[in-house]
Amino acid sequence: MFVRNLKHNNGKTYVQVVSKAFGRYKVLKSFGSCQSSDELELLHNKANHWIKSEQGISELDFENEISIYSQLVANITSLKLSGIDLVLGKIFDEIGFNIIEDNLFKDLVLYRLVYPKSKLKTTEYLYRFSQKQYTEDDIYRYLDKLHSKQKEIIQQISFDHTKAILGKQINVLFYDVTTIYFE
Repeated sequence: MFVRNLKHNNGKTYVQVVSKAFGRYKVLKSFGSCQSSDELELLHNKANHWIKSEQGISELDFENEISIYSQLVANITSLKLSGIDLVLGKIFDEIGFNIIEDNLFKDLVLYRLVYPKSKLKTTEYLYRFSQKQYTEDDIYRYLDKLHSKQKEIIQQISFDHTKAILGKQINVLFYDVTTIYFE
């Protein structure tokens, strides 16, 4: 499919969309006639637009990029963050871990569930996806604090939640938190 201009003896130029099959041209649609170059350009644009709509081709307009962004930002009335905190953070709070008021603890628990990698990779992931900047040393220092001061609290919260889920009857409980990543 393409746009064809036909010039006639009367001075007019006819704009048509044609296709060629088996050595023959077939007029698919006529867009009218014109005498000036401005009218010819307008008819050409209409014909090209028709071809794109017939073929299902859509284009992105990058010429007015800044004005489009400005309009988009101007029309934003509210912003709602969603992600790990929204989904897993609610479960974290329902279990009762929100009693420990330390952001690093919550970040480590949630992000290690989603992205179970090394401590260094966890810091990179936290910075990349939530702009939270921790060093690997911060994590090691926190884990020392966690082991010395908060270990019993976390165990009690986990035990109480498990008891509530299982109907207050626990016979044997085994857990291993050395790794949560299995291939």
